[in-house]
Amino acid sequence: MIGKKTPFVVITLIPLFLVLFSYYYCLGYTTYLSLMRYQFGKGCYYFVGLLNYKSFFTDVNSLNSLIRNLLYVVIVVTANFFIGLGFAVLTYNISKGKYLVRTLLVLPMLFIPASAALLWRYLYHYDFGFINVMLSTLGFPRVPFLTDPNIAIYAIMVTDIWAWTPIVYLILLAGLESLPREPLEAAEVDGASSLNKYIYIILPMMKRTIITAITLKAIDTFRAFDYVWIMTKGGPGGSSDILSTYIYKFPFLHGRFGEAASGGLIGLLVILPLIIFFILLTRGRAG
Repeated sequence: MIGKKTPFVVITLIPLFLVLFSYYYCLGYTTYLSLMRYQFGKGCYYFVGLLNYKSFFTDVNSLNSLIRNLLYVVIVVTANFFIGLGFAVLTYNISKGKYLVRTLLVLPMLFIPASAALLWRYLYHYDFGFINVMLSTLGFPRVPFLTDPNIAIYAIMVTDIWAWTPIVYLILLAGLESLPREPLEAAEVDGASSLNKYIYIILPMMKRTIITAITLKAIDTFRAFDYVWIMTKGGPGGSSDILSTYIYKFPFLHGRFGEAASGGLIGLLVILPLIIFFILLTRGRAG
């Protein structure tokens, strides 16, 4: 029996089915392409099985990009968390100018990533960048931030930290403000110091919020692309390539679509445990 709400339900489900179809079609086609050797422009497909995956794991540059990607995630997310937590603690009890301070802290997040990358690329410029001009004015040598293979990736990390620490800050601040007041008031009556309150009461109570913030940021950071590509294109000499920029070069610079597909699926498998962990975490919270 068709109810009055049936047409509405059908209409709302259509976008869901379209999204699911496009997602699984792309995933299936990527899997198929990862097993093929595709010559761009010729329309020729050759089945090579797991050869593309073997090539990835035997290529030093591929492995270096994956390791560098994981290092990128660890450093950036760790900095995001501690800086965001520090800002959350500092602004939690502000009374005067609270909204102004919080607005100023989240401003970097409002920059379009491409704009932020261009901004920092000019700040890092060796000749006329603001940072090097200040270093030179203070009597220090100029630093080739984006042209030194030992520094470039870390300079990009600073940009990512600057741009996306605000989202971690907002999550942690929301967690702080949602805590019940009774345990904190009881600790104050018992004479607990502010440091002890944070270590033994506030942080344990925020455990789920902290794990959520770190997990979400780690998943997002693993997919980083724009800052690296716009600021260095993975250079100099591939020293700042992470997985996304490295596999991007396969199809669009070298016409090697099969290797790119296999690299993308390997990246998915690397980050999949973290995604599953987050799903289980949120399901546990809902329960």
